[in-house]
Amino acid sequence: MHLSSNSTQGGVDFTALTQLDSVFRPTPLWSWNEVITPDEARRQVRLMAQGGLGGAYIHVRVGLITPYMGQEFLAAIAAALDEARKLGLKLHLYDEDRWPSGWGGGAVSLRDPSFRVKWLLRTTPEIVLPPNADLTLLSEDAAGTRYYRYVSPLGQAWFNGTTYGDLMDQRAMQTFIEVAYEPYAARFGADFGDLIPTIFTDEPSITFLPAYANVPRGMLFWTDALPAQFQTQHGYDLLPRIASLFEDVGDYAAIRTDYYRTCAWFLEHHFAKQIGTWCREHGIAFTGHFMREDTLTGNLAWDANAQPAYRHFDWPGIDHLGRQVNEVITGLGCRSTVNQYGKTRMMSELYGCGGQHLSFADRKWIAEQQIILGVNFLVPHLTLYTMAGERKRDYPCNLWYQQPWWQHNTLVDTYLGRLCALMAQGEMVPEFLIMH
Repeated sequence: MHLSSNSTQGGVDFTALTQLDSVFRPTPLWSWNEVITPDEARRQVRLMAQGGLGGAYIHVRVGLITPYMGQEFLAAIAAALDEARKLGLKLHLYDEDRWPSGWGGGAVSLRDPSFRVKWLLRTTPEIVLPPNADLTLLSEDAAGTRYYRYVSPLGQAWFNGTTYGDLMDQRAMQTFIEVAYEPYAARFGADFGDLIPTIFTDEPSITFLPAYANVPRGMLFWTDALPAQFQTQHGYDLLPRIASLFEDVGDYAAIRTDYYRTCAWFLEHHFAKQIGTWCREHGIAFTGHFMREDTLTGNLAWDANAQPAYRHFDWPGIDHLGRQVNEVITGLGCRSTVNQYGKTRMMSELYGCGGQHLSFADRKWIAEQQIILGVNFLVPHLTLYTMAGERKRDYPCNLWYQQPWWQHNTLVDTYLGRLCALMAQGEMVPEFLIMH
């Protein structure tokens, strides 16, 4: 049967495919990595329209010279938004100075020492601790094994001389919202939900180890409220049983299970739920993905369990790295939450580390695999504001106007946008159940 451009059959709106809305088109991370000016921001937004993009995420990257969240930075965003409005594009926000999300460019860890990421540190008499370490003794056994609360020190270059935030701490994440979300709402809140559909959180995690943490088998997640929450959830005291988290003593399997469930509760409620609630109250969709969600072991080591936290995202998402389609469980796990909670969109940040030689054919087969797994919103990694100096080596590929093929970009992105528009409709009917 031939269907005209305004036909509807089986619940599919074919008008949405032929008159493709920007919100379905690929929307890359737009790397702000130099001095950002309003005029150049406007020019690059015009290039987005020419290349068939739906818009972009304003994403701070390595190399940014204009101060993050300063007046010049916000003025450039205002100019880009004005140009996007004229062209029917969407611009989306990003919640951090680079990544991982959760430290507010350093403001979180400077607000209060207790807001800094912490660990449960196990030491034996032969282990030499970092000098001047911020340690609080929690427990010690007869053999001299000690268990400490260890607060991450300031001074880490990646975190602007500060350190990562404690995503399990409720007040720390309230501060993160205050410094990374509220300024956007104050300046651009009137455009939330339409011109600015979403805000992206990137690779948040419970832990982030400093380079000098050379204590093998010696560090696990910690936050100050953990013992009390553990007692509330499981009905017994964790502190006398800490050794079971590291050694096969006592009822260690059950204790470890309860410990990771408690940590996952903190990630879900104090990070994802708190931010997701703020976003819905302000009319903007919450999207993004977690650190190391690609394997069960990686997820356990960095996030305890990110899966329950997806339900507090409006557009739950995943990260898909490289030129491969071997990774399946990440997409299926996220899609499970999308289906169970009736979400309409699922995001994939894709093509990162694919190399500058990534072809149109590569982009097509990688994106199609992601769409088969349930994705209907593509966030390509990356479009570089400038390729000057070291910036060109920022986890390529660079899918932007500097490339010789840019004038033909709409060929692949319009096609992928139509697939996403199609797959954003309908209802998933699963045939079997897999327990995670």
